Amino acid sequence: MLVLSRKIGEGIVIGCDIKLVVLKRKGRQVLLAISAPPNVVIRRGELLNKSAPPSAPRSSVATPPKKALKQEIHA
Repeated sequence: MLVLSRKIGEGIVIGCDIKLVVLKRKGRQVLLAISAPPNVVIRRGELLNKSAPPSAPRSSVATPPKKALKQEIHA
């Protein structure tokens, strides 16, 4: 497992087309923006053992704020 530390506004890239950006930190919680192609299923870790089908629609994933997306594009 790779462990990285990132500041607010910083991110990482996985492969060529998956980006994660740290948007906000509040106490022990971190708000992340994830940008990935439509064919990539994104789930929270605690839901992996639930019985949701792997082809769940991406529309259920929250869209990050436009400001964060603009920053991500320029990063």
